[in-house]
Amino acid sequence: MALQPDRNPVRPRCVREHLGYLNGGFHRIIDALEKSIGESGGMIRKREPLTSILRNGDTWVVNNTAFDAVISTIPPQELQKAGGPVMPPVPYQGAACVTVALDRDVSKGIYWLNMKDSAPYGAVVSHTNFIPVNRYGDHLVYLASYFTAKVPAHIDKVMIDDFCTRFSITPAEIRWHRLAVDPFAGPVYTTGYKSLIIPYRQQGLFMAGMFSPANYPERSMEGSVRAGKEVAACISRGDPVISPEITAIIPLFNDRPSLEIALKSSLETLSGITSEFEILVAEDGSTDGSTEFVRQYETRDSRVRLLHHDERQGRAGH
Repeated sequence: MALQPDRNPVRPRCVREHLGYLNGGFHRIIDALEKSIGESGGMIRKREPLTSILRNGDTWVVNNTAFDAVISTIPPQELQKAGGPVMPPVPYQGAACVTVALDRDVSKGIYWLNMKDSAPYGAVVSHTNFIPVNRYGDHLVYLASYFTAKVPAHIDKVMIDDFCTRFSITPAEIRWHRLAVDPFAGPVYTTGYKSLIIPYRQQGLFMAGMFSPANYPERSMEGSVRAGKEVAACISRGDPVISPEITAIIPLFNDRPSLEIALKSSLETLSGITSEFEILVAEDGSTDGSTEFVRQYETRDSRVRLLHHDERQGRAGH
């Protein structure tokens, strides 16, 4: 691990921060985790993106396979697109970073430059002004840019052209470059964001990531590691997968016109109280299409569940 001393001399020595970089890169940790999981009997299925997730009773079915417990680390709005629970979207920003390899240092020994002037990137990070260049053979520079919604077209060319002009670099001096894009690089802490923080247990799923309590008010790799440990502890100590704080029951018999209004009103009211709730529609042998409507609603919102009787039970059925 390469370390730089803390720049804040006021902090006690035992709690001072240090800037470090793992020899060989962060992927050494990923490789070690993968090896440990395999040795413990676990399995990592690579190149198998999430295509569908749905609730079946007290279990969740992911890509047509049922699991006792599921931990999701992807942004909640992306999980919802695949059939996951409906939740308020967490605001995210994307990142587009270009790594450039050069034959010389162009930032005069400076490691990190924030751009005050208008530019298609917000920072120029000369990695080999922190880690010795002899580890790589090239002078490496990161051009860091953030965006919302869609990544700008030809962003790598735009960034490199500006970089060459601004730092007096000829195209021939660039040995190679790589572009990396992540549309969900990290949450954006807008006003009222605290109310959007997702608890580890959410509508029958376990969720952890950059959106977790451990990553607020400052997001970091350390916060994400802590979130992973905390959500794993929830499962290890046997936290129930389905444990709503509030259960609302809507009795129903042949009242399809009022049903949608009742569901929307209940969802809005309960969402303002807690994120851990469920709505049970006790449907008593309706013949006006109410049953089919609730079943379709279930597929869109996992907080709504149907209790159906084929034959009318009357008051006893509710």
